[in-house]
Amino acid sequence: MTARAHPLLTSERIGLIGDVEGDVAMLTICLDRLRNRGCEAVVQLGDLGLVWPDENMDATLDELDARLEREGQVLYFVDGNHDDHAQLGVMPVAEDGVRWIRPRFGHLPRGWRGLHSTGLTFGALGGASSIDRSDRLEGVDWWPEENITEEQVASLGREPLDVLFAHDAPLGVRTITSLLDDGIWQWNRADLEYAAYSRGWFHLAFMNTQPKFTFGAHYGLFAEQSIVTVTSRATFETFAIVLAHAREDKKCCAVFDTVTLEVRVFEP
Repeated sequence: MTARAHPLLTSERIGLIGDVEGDVAMLTICLDRLRNRGCEAVVQLGDLGLVWPDENMDATLDELDARLEREGQVLYFVDGNHDDHAQLGVMPVAEDGVRWIRPRFGHLPRGWRGLHSTGLTFGALGGASSIDRSDRLEGVDWWPEENITEEQVASLGREPLDVLFAHDAPLGVRTITSLLDDGIWQWNRADLEYAAYSRGWFHLAFMNTQPKFTFGAHYGLFAEQSIVTVTSRATFETFAIVLAHAREDKKCCAVFDTVTLEVRVFEP
């Protein structure tokens, strides 16, 4: 896969998938539907849950890679907060900047950048903080490396992006603000403050790079909104898409057309 420009940087249509959390059956359904819509390259937006403390992980990934080979697809993912960052961190990154876990299955590290054949600039910044950290165990289903850091924001840089692939979302998406302020889930104050920390770093990266599109997941719901941001540098507009969890909502998949810049969200 590294011998040529990989499909994420050449495909006209790029598929997008929300949180999966280890549900291989739902992931396969989403991949099939995206293949039928002409998507060779697919980006899963964090909480894939396949790089995980599981004795069957290698067999699962081998089966996934064989399926991707048969169907002519390549699956990329950004890490979320429900991925095993300890395992990811020791896997090598190839010369093209992608952490190829299998020949057709790759991780986009935080700070990754790529230039699409259309001239669009892509970036990736995975990670987010678990708002339910209190209910999780370190090294079992929670890792402190889930948090975005100042160094990772610096790695992404300040050059403008057209597309930012992420797990989190910028501030200002009303649906997410309402969810966090509602209190329906009865999160405790310490976890809310913890979750806000990483999101603050993500928003700084958003402000630095001024992307025209952000694609994320993380919140278990679907949201879309155009955000107009005014800074001392410039005024810029971003179309933010947050895809829902694949098991819980129908709006968990989308197709991004790199030529028309149209985003179509659909049911899996």
